[in-house]
Amino acid sequence: MRFASTSFPSDAVPYDCLYPVTEFAGWIPTPVAAKSVRRIDGEAGNGLRISTQPNPFTGKTELRFSISRNEHVTLRVYDAMEREAGALIEKQFYESGRYAIEFDGSTLKPGTYLVELKTLNDRVVEKIVVKR
Repeated sequence: MRFASTSFPSDAVPYDCLYPVTEFAGWIPTPVAAKSVRRIDGEAGNGLRISTQPNPFTGKTELRFSISRNEHVTLRVYDAMEREAGALIEKQFYESGRYAIEFDGSTLKPGTYLVELKTLNDRVVEKIVVKR
């Protein structure tokens, strides 16, 4: 990281400002694909939960999550460097219950990723592994 500075003249007192400059390193998020979310049978249980089956996986896997209250949900995938690889659900309202979503990770490079399930007050993370 490098820093740049600039001066701002003022009627009263001139001052300098030092700020960080970030440079594009060539990384662009890879879009990830998800089909529609479907509700599945069973009790939601307490709190927020997420699981993946199969894991590790090649190509596609099923993400299952449950919420114990009616809430807005965000479901995102991050790479091991915590850069967002894609958003599967973005602040969508769901009723209390269990849900499943097919996740197509075929465009992701092999490695470890984090799936984050987030509501207004809670957050859980599941580690997934993409194989080739």
